[in-house]
Amino acid sequence: EDITPKFSVSLRTQLDFVTRRAFQRSIGDRYYLISQFVSVVIQSLVIGSLFYDLPTTTIGSFSRGSLSFFSLLFFTFLALTDMPSTFQRKEVVSKHVQLHFYYGSFETLAATCFDYTFKLFLVIVFTIILYFLAHLQYNGARFFIFLLFLSFYNFSMISLFSLTALISPTLGIANMLAGILLLGIAMYASYVIHLEDMHPWFVWIAYVNPAMFSMESILANELFNMKLDCTESIIPRGATYDDLPFTHRACAWPGSTLGNNYVRGQDYLESGLKYTYHHVWRNFGILIGYLCFYLFCSLFVAEFITPLY
Repeated sequence: EDITPKFSVSLRTQLDFVTRRAFQRSIGDRYYLISQFVSVVIQSLVIGSLFYDLPTTTIGSFSRGSLSFFSLLFFTFLALTDMPSTFQRKEVVSKHVQLHFYYGSFETLAATCFDYTFKLFLVIVFTIILYFLAHLQYNGARFFIFLLFLSFYNFSMISLFSLTALISPTLGIANMLAGILLLGIAMYASYVIHLEDMHPWFVWIAYVNPAMFSMESILANELFNMKLDCTESIIPRGATYDDLPFTHRACAWPGSTLGNNYVRGQDYLESGLKYTYHHVWRNFGILIGYLCFYLFCSLFVAEFITPLY
C-alpha cells in the first residue's frame, strides 16, 4: 500500500492558508500584543529619559555605547517571550501535519512572518522614541542604519529562539537552553568584555554571536564621524590648572592625541573597542547570514525532526 503523504491542496494554497491563520491567531490574542506594545513604549521612554540629550563628549560616548547595548539586549529578551506560544500550538500543529493538512515547515514560516512583521513595528516605535530622546545623531543615514541593524538583529533572535523551542521537548528545557544562550549573547557581544580581553578558549562564542556584529555596526555608525570634547577627561584639571596651556595637559581617554582637547570618534572606536566603521556593511552581510541559517534550521527541524512528546 502506498503511504506517501498526499495533500488535497497545492503548496501555494497551504502557505496562503497557514499564513492567514497565523496572522488571525496572533491578532486574536490582542492583549498579548497590546502588552508588548505598551512595554516597548514604556521602556523606550524610561531609557530615553535616563540617557536624555547625550553630550558629544568623551563621557557621552560611553553612554552612547551603553544605550546601544541596552537596545540590542532589550530585543533579545523580547524575542524570548514568543517561546511559550510556540509550545501552545505544537500539539495542534503536530496533529494537522500527521493528517497531511499542510507541511510543518509552512506553519513555522507563517508564524515567523507574523513575528517579523509585528516586531518590526515595535522596533520602529522603540527607535523613534529612544533615538530622539537620547539625542543620537540627527542624521537620516545614521538613524536608518541604527534602525536597520536593530531590526535584522531582532529577526535573527526571533528565529534563534524559535529554533530553540522547536528542538526542545518541553518548555522547561527550552527556557534552560534560552538562559544559556542569553548569557552567551550578553557577555560575548564584545562590549561587556572587550574582544582582546576574552579568554582564548571562549573567544569563538563572540564570532558566532550576532550581537557582536550588530553592536560594532550600531556604535561605529553613531561615533565614527564625531569629535568628542575632552574637557571632562583632561588631566590634570581643576581650578589650579585652568590657566595651564593644553600642551602641558593630556586627555585621559582611549584614542586621544597629544595636544588636542578632543578625541575623534573613529580613534576611540579603534583604540578603545577595536571597532571600525569599515566593518558596518560586512557585518550586515554576516547578520543576514545568521538570520538565514537560523531560519533554515527552524524550517528543517519543523519538517523533518519528530517531536519527543
